[in-house]
Amino acid sequence: MTLILVGVILLVVSYVAGLTIYRPVLLTAVAAIITGTILHVRSVKRQSKY
Repeated sequence: MTLILVGVILLVVSYVAGLTIYRPVLLTAVAAIITGTILHVRSVKRQSKY
């Protein structure tokens, strides 16, 4: 969950600061969001009975 929040905050800050032309900043934010989502889904699946 925290990786998702970090990614979202990084995206918002980059848009507000006008850093949208820098791909590493955007890719880092997207990678954090995707990684956080995958880890969250894996955690929920482990806690589930199915």
